[in-house]
Amino acid sequence: MFKDRKRDRTRPAKRIKLGEVLDKPEIEGNYPHTVGFYKVSSGKGASFKPEYLELRIIQTVEEFWMFLNALDI
Repeated sequence: MFKDRKRDRTRPAKRIKLGEVLDKPEIEGNYPHTVGFYKVSSGKGASFKPEYLELRIIQTVEEFWMFLNALDI
């Protein structure tokens, strides 16, 4: 699931390819970003408040891939 925390939009029903998110101009050209890994069972819709297991500030797309690799995803 992708959650845009700045615009407060969640897209849980539609599958999103990670590459599509990373290629967005607002993502690709505007580092740093805060990324998080959270439990899926954190609620739905308006009650969605993720229980973050880990948060990281990333400076490059390479750091993002290292974050995913560290999570073993």
